[in-house]
Amino acid sequence: MDAVKADQAAALLAKAREHLAKEASQDAIQTAQDALALFREAGNDQGKDDSIGTLVYAIIASGCMDKAVEAAKEAVAYYRNAGDGRGQASATRVLVAVLVDSGAAREEAQKAAGELVALHRQMGDAAGQGAAMRILADTFSTAQDQGAALRALQECLAQAEKSADRRLEASALQELARFALGRRALGGEASSCGERATSIFKELNDGQALADLFNLFVGAHLASGDAIEALTKATEAVQLFKEPLQPSCLMQALLTKASVHLAMKEPARALKSANKALGMAREAHSRAAEVDALRLISKAHAAMDSLDLAVQVAFEAMGTSKALADKQAAASLTTSLARAVLELGKPEQALLIAEEARILYGQQRDARGQAELFRDVVASALLRSGSVAKAAAAAEAALDLFRALGDRSEEASTLFVLAKLHHQNGSTEDALQAALDLVTVCVKGSKRSMEAEARNLVAVVHSTSGNFSAALASAASALEAFRKLGDRPGEITALETIVRVQLASNDLDAARKTAEEALAAASAVGALAKAAQAIQTIAAVRLLGRDFKGVLKDAKLASQECRERGNAHGEAQHWLAIASARLEQVRVASPPMHFGLEPTTGKPQDAAVTKRLMEGLLGAKEALHLFRRVGNAAGEALTLQVLAKIYLLKREPRLGLEASKESVMIYKATADTYGAAHALLLEATAHLAILGTEWDDPEEGMHLQLSPEKEALAAAQEAQGLCQQYRDQVLEAHAEKVLEAARSCFEASRKPGQLPKEEPAEDDEEAEERQQLQLQQQQRLA
Repeated sequence: MDAVKADQAAALLAKAREHLAKEASQDAIQTAQDALALFREAGNDQGKDDSIGTLVYAIIASGCMDKAVEAAKEAVAYYRNAGDGRGQASATRVLVAVLVDSGAAREEAQKAAGELVALHRQMGDAAGQGAAMRILADTFSTAQDQGAALRALQECLAQAEKSADRRLEASALQELARFALGRRALGGEASSCGERATSIFKELNDGQALADLFNLFVGAHLASGDAIEALTKATEAVQLFKEPLQPSCLMQALLTKASVHLAMKEPARALKSANKALGMAREAHSRAAEVDALRLISKAHAAMDSLDLAVQVAFEAMGTSKALADKQAAASLTTSLARAVLELGKPEQALLIAEEARILYGQQRDARGQAELFRDVVASALLRSGSVAKAAAAAEAALDLFRALGDRSEEASTLFVLAKLHHQNGSTEDALQAALDLVTVCVKGSKRSMEAEARNLVAVVHSTSGNFSAALASAASALEAFRKLGDRPGEITALETIVRVQLASNDLDAARKTAEEALAAASAVGALAKAAQAIQTIAAVRLLGRDFKGVLKDAKLASQECRERGNAHGEAQHWLAIASARLEQVRVASPPMHFGLEPTTGKPQDAAVTKRLMEGLLGAKEALHLFRRVGNAAGEALTLQVLAKIYLLKREPRLGLEASKESVMIYKATADTYGAAHALLLEATAHLAILGTEWDDPEEGMHLQLSPEKEALAAAQEAQGLCQQYRDQVLEAHAEKVLEAARSCFEASRKPGQLPKEEPAEDDEEAEERQQLQLQQQQRLA
């Protein structure tokens, strides 16, 4: 490696980033290209990749998409003439992205994508070919050009067949099947590609790839509500792995089949498959598979109302080799089972199991066990069922028991739970009293750490009631207490509370200063998630002050720094800040655009608007990829909302609908009802936007099993129900506006004089399907 040239290239790259930060995009493009040439001569692959990344962003930020396309083509020609295949491939990826996002001729984008696949094949880069295939599928699927996407993938398949790379061919077929399944095209092409991929994976003796392929089809069929076909695929997998016997894959197939039976409300058959998997797991001494099997067996018994058997299996799942005769242990493990069922999203079933535990505790005269059950299980189950008042009553019952026992520590913990429940129920006075009682108990018991948490909770309640001065005083007291204890996580939590209070009182300057303090504290202890949250808050405050250029400049530089340090959390938040900034710029400049609630003019968008939306779209996609990589569900859900809003402003409501629905599912899977309310309102808005749009491909209508009017009304009504749990007047007003629009559209869709019809029986199945999708999302997040 030529160190001198590498240093020169690094200096040029830094200069290109400076140009980019100053929005001198053309200078940035030229400088980044020069850096790439030097890195190529120096043989520095990492430098080349970094330069390509800067070049990509510079081209998109250039403002005129036609010039961006031309610049990308020049980059491709430059590397082709230089004989640099790797650089040509990178530039071609840029060209594909720019062609698609600019709305250029789709055939041209398809051709460029095909050239990208061919380039990687010529270099013998199988991994690159696989990545190119995914680019093809994702790019054209995002562009909603089903025909072009299919042709591009078929071309990739042809190239794979010519290269005689059987594994690549199977992978291409699997991607074709995945693409078809994403369009709900469960038969025909999907089945054919799946069968061919299955045949090749068999030749390669790749059991894991086969298992993944079958799970792909099973999941798709379950998601579409076709449990019968899902069961057919799961049964086929079981037969496949029996001969020749592949124990690990067979166990997985049996467990998948059991899950399908549970989804079909066939617990007896689920029990049969899970028991077979359990036997194999024990023969193979596979503890992980054994636990999975026992979990499904326990769920099957619970579904059949065999609570005693469910409890016994729960004993085994927890490491017990035989049913215990000790009622005290039985009560404790029954409580654990109730918690597990609650985590599976079945609060009603958890309450039934909790009642069994309550009886067992009563027989043992175990007041402490009963109190813990009321607080930790019953109150949580009632809360998830939507009975906040009853949940608070259960917590109060637990509080009385702990006070009778004279247990100050548990009394404090219960008061903490009770204050939160009252707060969520809108009982501000009761919440404040419980929080103040908690402070008193902690002071008397010298529980300094919990006292700090209690004072922070008092601040939250005061803020909700609009008493911002009292809230700030209490939060400052909590901050001081945390700092005396040397509790850095607590200190960050208190700072976050202060920020929220300052934002609520519209003190933006103070909020930004406090958020920067929280960022420094989080960075000092390596709390990347907390630091990322602070970054988001700072950007939000600055955007409220319309400091768009400042946010963009800082976020662009910071994202590169985070990338160089390997801080994916921070990089994701900075990309989200870029997307949010561009979104807000468009919204501020174009106030009549309210995401489809009001009719659009149909006129082409201004070039500046298009540029900002394109940059926001790319930023949101990059943030989404990073959040998924680090497993940040909250960041993923928030980014999906930003992505949905951008699509709506780009007048692509169907894509906005898909993003908003995915956001709703994540929020529900993580029990974030406040976030779900926002996402549901966005989903309803997307449905309303679709009503004013004409679609060339009637096959797309198959994605909606109900009319957009009905789906918009359902989402808006659900959102309003969630909004009523929170004292957020702005959110409630927005919910009422969306609901009014949905009702108007729904009523207008009926014939004159037509009476409202009762909902058909299929609606129950629709609800079950939605619950199943939510369960699958929970499992993915877990």
